[in-house]
Amino acid sequence: MDAYRALANHAAAAAAADGTSEPLITALRAVMNEAPAEALADILGCLEAERLRGQARLQRLMVASAPASAEALDNEALLTLPQVAEFMGVPCDYAYTLARQRKLPTVRLPGLDRGGRAAAGKYVRVRRSDLVAWLARHSEAPLAGYRPGVRASRRAGARGTSHAPAA
Repeated sequence: MDAYRALANHAAAAAAADGTSEPLITALRAVMNEAPAEALADILGCLEAERLRGQARLQRLMVASAPASAEALDNEALLTLPQVAEFMGVPCDYAYTLARQRKLPTVRLPGLDRGGRAAAGKYVRVRRSDLVAWLARHSEAPLAGYRPGVRASRRAGARGTSHAPAA
């Protein structure tokens, strides 16, 4: 059995150097063809155990890499302007105004006009990651002189006068 392990180690090193599984498969075929009949049951049992370990490792690797790629795709998702408005909690007209004034970071996708010709920038979209960054940049500055529940005409300094009640 030690000779078979040495052959397997040699095949694994060759596969790592080659970058393919072909040396491993070739070595496995050689072992199965040259092994004595009484050793075949043990070899097949070891192979089955290794197959199960390999399958479990592959599933772990796939699960570990899936959330990162799904998250990256989600951040790069392109939103329509109505979706942007819903995300921000504002009317659709306001999202269209921000895009038209180029205040929002938009992506303009080509489309076809009614004559079937290419129309540049027909479809306007916003990347989710760009929208989140834009909102972060614009939500840091508080409104100057804003006091909740107080009308602008009653704020101190509005139109140069204060409407404090006379005592």
